[in-house]
Amino acid sequence: MGLRKKKHSKNSIIINEKQFGELSSKLDTLIKVMAASVFKDRPISDGVLFLSDLGMQPSEIAKVLRTTPAYVNKVRYEARKYKKKPETLEKKKEETPEEKTPKID
Repeated sequence: MGLRKKKHSKNSIIINEKQFGELSSKLDTLIKVMAASVFKDRPISDGVLFLSDLGMQPSEIAKVLRTTPAYVNKVRYEARKYKKKPETLEKKKEETPEEKTPKID
């Protein structure tokens, strides 16, 4: 049995690995810019939870929000922990007026 060539429609675009890498890098930059603008006046934890809900991994979220994967995992853990007890989360938010977030430059 011989190899079959895949047929492409005239609207198909074929790119090589180098082009794919460049495209991927540009998309990553676009995601970072969009996330920065969406979450600029909000706590980083909101961004962590939003991007996590979109299915992003902690390392990806950390890169986008310029923080550490450990901080992302902490926020996700606390959200799961307090999901069962929403009143506890509200009390904690009242007690900590400003989030201390490790940032990576």
